[in-house]
This record gives sequence, C-alpha cells and structure tokens, in this order.
Amino acid sequence: MIFHIICGLLMFQVVWCGECTLNSLNWYKCNCQFGDWSGFSPCTKQCNGYTYRTRSMWLYENYAPCPFEFSTCATEECGYEVYYCNTNKCQNGGTSDNKNCFCPTGYYGSCCEQVPPGKPVITVPDTIVLGNAVTLTCSSNGGNPEPTVKWFKDGAEITTGVSSKTVSPSTDRYTVTLTLNFVASLEHHLKVITCQADNGLTSPLSTTEQLIVNFAPEAPTLDGPTVVTSGMSRVWTCHSANGYPAGVMTMRNQNTNTKFGTDKFSTSTVDNEGGKSYTVTGRLNWAPVEANNGHSICCDVLHTTTLGNTPKTKCLQLSVKPPLVLNAPTIQYKVHLNAKVTLSCEVTSGKPSQITWLKDGSKLDIDSNPRLSGGTLAAPSLVITDVELSDEAGYVCQGTDSTDKVTIATTDSIKVALICIEPAPVPNAELTVSGFDPSNTATYRCNDCYEKTSGDLVLNCMRGGIWSGVIPVCTEINHCLSQPCIFGTCTSELCGYKCACLTGYKGTNCDQEVSCPVVALQNGAIMAGDKLDTELTRDHVLYNMDISYGCDDGYVLVDQKGGFLTELVRHCGETGQLTGDAPICADIICAELTLSNGAVMYKPDRKIGSVATYSCNQGYNLANGDLSSTCNSEGEWSGPLPTCK
Repeated sequence: MIFHIICGLLMFQVVWCGECTLNSLNWYKCNCQFGDWSGFSPCTKQCNGYTYRTRSMWLYENYAPCPFEFSTCATEECGYEVYYCNTNKCQNGGTSDNKNCFCPTGYYGSCCEQVPPGKPVITVPDTIVLGNAVTLTCSSNGGNPEPTVKWFKDGAEITTGVSSKTVSPSTDRYTVTLTLNFVASLEHHLKVITCQADNGLTSPLSTTEQLIVNFAPEAPTLDGPTVVTSGMSRVWTCHSANGYPAGVMTMRNQNTNTKFGTDKFSTSTVDNEGGKSYTVTGRLNWAPVEANNGHSICCDVLHTTTLGNTPKTKCLQLSVKPPLVLNAPTIQYKVHLNAKVTLSCEVTSGKPSQITWLKDGSKLDIDSNPRLSGGTLAAPSLVITDVELSDEAGYVCQGTDSTDKVTIATTDSIKVALICIEPAPVPNAELTVSGFDPSNTATYRCNDCYEKTSGDLVLNCMRGGIWSGVIPVCTEINHCLSQPCIFGTCTSELCGYKCACLTGYKGTNCDQEVSCPVVALQNGAIMAGDKLDTELTRDHVLYNMDISYGCDDGYVLVDQKGGFLTELVRHCGETGQLTGDAPICADIICAELTLSNGAVMYKPDRKIGSVATYSCNQGYNLANGDLSSTCNSEGEWSGPLPTCK
C-alpha cells in the first residue's frame, strides 16, 4: 500500500506546485508509529521549472493491521518535498506527539528543518563618485531551502551580476550572495535599490539602500568690483553651483595668503530639486585699503570626495584708489540779510566725478537760481548772494567718487544762520547789544533828562535776522507836565524846570507865601494888623502887611543913627523884605549941657531922672537960673540953664 499523508496535518512544509492528493487516513487508523531512519532513497523531480527531491524512510515497527506499501519518486508526488522522519528527531526545538513534529515559530518542515532566508544585507561602497565603476553586493544568510536573491530599482527587476552560494554542513542552511555592477551616473543619484531574498517559506524579504552619487560642483563664479576706493566697504559674491554634497567655500587674499574670517565672509547653501544637488553662495564684505592695491581676492571651493584637496578657484585682481574726502573748513556761517556768503567745500583726497549740494537734505538746483553759483568740480564751494530768509538752512557738500561712480563723500553739515545787524543809533540814548544771534537783545536807554516817547527800549533778534519791535524816540522830559509850580508859571528846562511865582509867593515850586522876617524890638513892641493895633507875636509878617514900632516907657524910638523917630511904619514887599531899617528903642538921654565959665556935673548920668548940677569957675558966680536941672521923660532938662558971671 502506498503511504498517504494529508497535506498540512503533520506540520509538513509543503512547496506547492499542484494540488495535494495524498491520503493517510488508513495510517492514522492503524496507530502506526515512526521508526528510526533505516534507509534513504534520494530522487529528483522537475516541476514548473523547480527541482524537488523526496526522501523516504522504512518503518520497521509495522503491525499486522497496518499494511503499508511505500514507493518513492512517485509522479503524483511531484511538487512535494516530503520528509518522513522519526518524531524523536524533530529539529530546531520542535516537539513531537509521536506522530508529528510541531515546529516553533519561524521553522517549517516535517522535522522543523526548513528555515526562511535571512534578511538581505546590501554592501555599498563608502563613496560613489560620478563616472566610477560601482559594485554592490547583497547577501541572504541561513535559509533552507536555498533562497533566490534578486535586485530591483523603481519596482523593476534589474538582476545582473554574479550569484554565489554556500551551504553550512552543520545546519544544512544556505548563504546566497548576488552582485550588481554599474557605472555611476546622475540617473543613479538618490535612487533606491532593493535586494529581495525568497525561498518560498514566507513572503519575500527585502532590504533597500539609497544610492548617493558624489559629483563635483561647477567652476565658481566671482562677481564684484575690480576698481575700489580705499577704506570703502564693498561686496563680492561667489557662486558654486550643482555639486553633491555641498562644497566648502572660502575666500582669501592671494597676495597675503590669508583667509577672510567670518566677520567679513559668510556662505549660504541652497538645495536644488529637493536636495539632488547644492549651490553654495559666498558673500565677502570688505573694505580694502591702499596697501591692497594690485592684490587678488580668490574664491576657493573644496570638494574632497571628488576633487581631493585641490579646490576649484576663481580670482579677481583689485585696483585700490585713494578715498574721496571732502572737508568743510567752516560749518557755521552767520550772515545778514542781503549779504553774500561763500560756503567753503574742499576736496582733500581722491577725485570726485560730481559735486552736489544738499539743502536740508534735498538737492539744490544751482543752475536754476541766479543767486547761487559754484558747486562744480572746478569750484566746489557754494556762493549765495543777496541772502534772504529762505537761505537759512543746513547745507552739505557731497561728492561722488570717480573711482566707482557710487561711493559718496560728504562734508559735515554747514549751518547758515541769519543774524541781526546792529540797530540804528537813537539821539539822546545809549545802545547796549548782547549779541546778534536769535534770542539776543538790543537795549536802548534814554539819556538823563530824556524819556521814551515812542517805540521800544528792548528789541529781540528774531530768526531771519530781524529785530522785533520799533526803534525808540527819546525826547527831553517836560518837567512842567506835573504842574510843579503851585502858585506860578512853569518853564521846562533840561533836567528841570523854573517857576515864575505869582506876587506874594516864592519857593522852587511857588508853594510858599512871601513873608518878611521881623526882628524883635527890645524895650519895645511891634504892632501889626489892619489898624496896627495888634501886637506881633511872630517872627515874620506876610507879603503886603505893615508893622509899626513902639518903645516902653523910658525909651525912645530912634533910627540906626540915633535920630529920633516919632513914628515908623514898615511894609512887607514882594521880595520878602521890610521897607526901611529896623528902629531901636534907646534910653531917653537929655542933651549934654555946656555952661560957659563953669561946669556941669551929671548924677548919675543924663538919663531920665538924672540931675545936672551947675558950678561956676573961680571968679564967677552962678546967676539967672537954677543951681540944678532934672532930665524929664521928654529928654529935656528942667528949668533954664544958668549963667556964670
């Protein structure tokens, strides 16, 4: 009887090539057991382009109820690789129920001897350079049965090259290696290569690898000026396009063999078409000086994977000219209205191609203004005639460097400020000026005895050189306006006035009544009043008043010469003087007596009440009269004067 097995019941690994037709129901009914290997009969069979083999074993523990017949390499078994084995020989950790091998995960076959291939391993060169021959290898290790290894690109099989295999004697497992040979081109760059290994036990195993082709960038281009001005910062740009990976760019001064640092040189990298290549751009911002005249600046692009240590280089030779320098010797001009001013501008270094003047930041159109001239290469200074208010501004002299036609040199800001001229003098006044700039003042002061009758004493210098206010007028002060002469007529004079007083008034301001001083009368009294009947108790009398004098008893009114006055009336005149002279109250004295041929003796004197005694000389006798006389109140001697006979 032919030994039949139902496919899959005994965990046999089956490589399908047709429909399973075996039947083992009778074997199970007989409770037969596997015995040891007692024989081996190999055979091969071709099926669908694959070669299979079968193995058979003899079962020596046969029971009568189990009529077994066994045939090998039966045609109906085509497409099957069947292992009949003793269940005590389950491999790779398989377990047995004395009928079947139960394989752990990842192992297959009746004896668990079949293993899927190992995941493919692709070996790629460290660097692939455009145009070089490249060999890739793919290895799958440890499969049983032998796996098939294939190459794919973009989903299409591209299997070429040499395939080799080895079998491990101890495990009966295969290692298969397949190569792929090509010349690196841009078509290979960034492409994904897949290696697939398959021995039918599981789904095919795949490994992918991206191919990176290194290719040198294009020769660099270096753009920037070749004629520059000393000390002026300029920019040079270097481009290195379409390299992979990105090149390393530097810039250097070829003559000094020094690289420019990061303070002057920077780079940026742009990926092209999503990273298929890179373009590197370098930017040099540098201010050459005259010592760099004739030097060359170079852009170096190093791409070690394709060029080694030899960079691609581009150089430019520089011509460095002296810098353009303009100077304004004077930056502050103070100008009067209608005056002329020259704003000086000097070229102290370099050579300009153009001179331009700016006024408050805007370009001056010198040609269109007849009051302006200059501002040329031959005469860079600016001349302004008939200065007006609109000229007050900030000016800048600006020159364009003839070297590069771009660099601009400027002077400091030049300020034109209109100032005031000295105000006109004013008659009869003094002028003090604090200055002639805006906010300064001019102060007038009228001379003594003069006053401002119009205009302003203080003028302010305003923007535009104009004095505010009106120049004053100083006129002589009219001192009579205050009516100082109370009782009189006022006449104004320089620094004062004169009063012509009315009759009876005096004083500077005619505010005093005229009075005549009166000296007190000793031994008498002074009478005043309309009727001269009131004794005067003051030391003066007013204008046009009269006074009279009277003496006490025993006294007689006399003038300054002693002449008797019977009455004296004095008048107070407009000059403040009494008419006449002041009298005297003199004692009443009788006249001195003369006695011929005799003598007169007075006792005690000749005043009132005194006695005159007569005596005759010897030989004469007193006759015809009294022997004595008394001085009476009238100042006369009583009785007749005697005679001496």
